[in-house]
Amino acid sequence: MSFDTEQGAMAHARELAAELVRSTGLVRGAIVVENEEAGGLFEVPLATWNN
Repeated sequence: MSFDTEQGAMAHARELAAELVRSTGLVRGAIVVENEEAGGLFEVPLATWNN
């Protein structure tokens, strides 16, 4: 999947993480997002969404 901005990618990763936790109960792991052109990388830990 491709996004125009890092903010868009981060928002989508957060939505995915929250949905994974809600639907599966997973709390270990992370959504990893990579910017192939700029080399940037960030993670959204699933544990963040375990409320």
